[in-house]
Amino acid sequence: MKGFTDIEQSKVLAGILPLESADMSGFCNQDGTFNYYGFPYSDAVKDSTSFPVWSLVALFKSLPKGSVIEKGVVTELSRVTCTYELVGSDWRHEPIDACVEAIVGLHEKRILQTKGTRI
Repeated sequence: MKGFTDIEQSKVLAGILPLESADMSGFCNQDGTFNYYGFPYSDAVKDSTSFPVWSLVALFKSLPKGSVIEKGVVTELSRVTCTYELVGSDWRHEPIDACVEAIVGLHEKRILQTKGTRI
């Protein structure tokens, strides 16, 4: 199971969510690999190599109250169900992927009214 968003998901979320909601930080190494650190992005050195990272807990806090993470019994797939007419995601293998998809869907439907910053 993924522990946090990957860099592509982080870039998308940075345009939607407040950067302060990221509970971790990531850094690009010179060789193109990434390191993830357990300290909040707001406490990280902000330069061109750093990016915000969200854990499942941080993503779930960004969803509207009443959102539920469901898990398929047979398939072991997860999805996020929101009270807003099931705005969210289809079944996914990773709860983080489902939450990211739900947040993007809510933002596109203007249900989630938060602003982020492009990185």
